Amino acid sequence: MKMVHIIGGNVNGKLNHWLRQLHIYDFVHVALDTNSIDPLELQKSAVNIKQYVEGASALIAVGQVADRLLFYAHLDHGTLPPTNEKNFVIIAKSLDTCRQYLTRRMIYVASITNPSPSGGPPSSS
Repeated sequence: MKMVHIIGGNVNGKLNHWLRQLHIYDFVHVALDTNSIDPLELQKSAVNIKQYVEGASALIAVGQVADRLLFYAHLDHGTLPPTNEKNFVIIAKSLDTCRQYLTRRMIYVASITNPSPSGGPPSSS
């Protein structure tokens, strides 16, 4: 099965919470090899990132640097804010945009209003 790749950010409780809201329970985390938003640095990193995400079912960038990196690599992706984001409006909008992206990628994304009773992945019954 192909995996969702999370690019950048810190894998912490907040990111895991957001991913659970998108019904993503299993993923691969790819760290960035740059923290600069300099276009030349991003273009160099964009060449490298393509080899790590080849075959991914979906890509989700966490933060502005990861978003720009995937943009320079010409890869379709969803974007979440940095995990230190406090503005609930920005978070909600980002989650909605990621939901739309995942739907576009034809990945099942259940409604947040209808989560599985156990809190785990939705059942396939």
